[in-house]
Amino acid sequence: MLILYNVLQILVLLLGAPLLLMNLLRPKRRETFLHRLGWTITKQVPPTSSIGSQRPVWIHALSVGEILSAEPLVNALSKALPGLPLVVSASTLTGMQTAQRLFAGKVQSLFYFPYDLIFSVRHIAKEVNPRLVVIVETDIWPNFLRHFRHKRVPVMWVNARLSISTVRGYRLLGGFSKKVLNYFTAVGAQSQLDADRLFSLGLHAEKIHLTGNVKFDQPGTDAPVQEGNELRRLMGIDARRRIIILGSTHAGEEEIGLAVYADLKKKFSDLLLIVAPRDPGRADAVIALARAMGLKPSALSALSYDEKNGLIDILVVNTIGLLRRLYSIADIAIVGGSLVKEGGHNPLEPAAYAKPILFGSDMSDFAAVAELLEQGGGAKRVDGKLQLYQETETLLVDSAGRSLMGGCALKVFQSNKGAVEKTVALITKALQ
Repeated sequence: MLILYNVLQILVLLLGAPLLLMNLLRPKRRETFLHRLGWTITKQVPPTSSIGSQRPVWIHALSVGEILSAEPLVNALSKALPGLPLVVSASTLTGMQTAQRLFAGKVQSLFYFPYDLIFSVRHIAKEVNPRLVVIVETDIWPNFLRHFRHKRVPVMWVNARLSISTVRGYRLLGGFSKKVLNYFTAVGAQSQLDADRLFSLGLHAEKIHLTGNVKFDQPGTDAPVQEGNELRRLMGIDARRRIIILGSTHAGEEEIGLAVYADLKKKFSDLLLIVAPRDPGRADAVIALARAMGLKPSALSALSYDEKNGLIDILVVNTIGLLRRLYSIADIAIVGGSLVKEGGHNPLEPAAYAKPILFGSDMSDFAAVAELLEQGGGAKRVDGKLQLYQETETLLVDSAGRSLMGGCALKVFQSNKGAVEKTVALITKALQ
């Protein structure tokens, strides 16, 4: 099957060459393409000799969400195993930009993860020469895993999660997916549901460890109210304005959010909506959409005198790395990726700031977390535009209800910590 997989790769590359070349017209693809091929390595992976006698631990996180998940893990490993060389890879441009912001000065190297082509994997693996590889959350590739299995380098999958669609896809591959999954030395599952799904796909039981979700261990704040008030002041937003944050949105969700906002604005004249597209490059399109609806939008980076006088309806986030902190000024948080079929995004960031949370019907990528928040009273699931309007209106009217729901979200966040400690223990054991 692995031979067939590589033959199919070659055929796809040959037959799809025109589409590949067209794809390279996109700046994000051009920026990463050669690095992921292995012809060059972003930020120069230092040879082992330059980072001490120890071979490094290679931590890989696919994109922004996974890099954010890796942050508490990297911090904890640095403290638990001082002197241990750490290197971090990402697969996307925005993931790399986030890694540079979070890990500069904390790790020995940042570089792009290779495409799953044999020559790309071999070249970058040789340059890095890791003692252990840790995959955070997702991004599983057969040639990559097979290479390190052959080299007898342990590879771990931590904070592992499997959506139902992923499980279905793996099952279609039958024994091939079972073989690939068992290339892992150990897997730390986010929840019992994820552990059960891994076992159902054929991962050996002794390799499965229930470690929990490291997102519960993300950096919090000791004074969320004060932090929010200070950020409002810096942004020039009147303390009396009520703020809805629609975070990590995908195409189709902005139309829903803007339509709901336009209706709410008729009743709540002080209302401000902050929209954070999952891809900041879509900010201009969101601004254009808001203008076409008769609203008054602005890019967050272009805040001006007019905005500070309350003449703005919509702020659109057009840079990465700000959403987590922006939740501190929210009165209501709406989680994107859930109003359309994208699996949802991380609801724990607003929970850490004690914010009431709404999300759509598709939270399949965060099913266990969403269920905990719903059962704990910190979040509500809405089905469609009308229900989103109704639940948002109810919360805007009821300040006590907002506080109670936000407090429940924070309680869920705080009571489920400990995954990083368990994951570090798993990694430490693998290094012995």
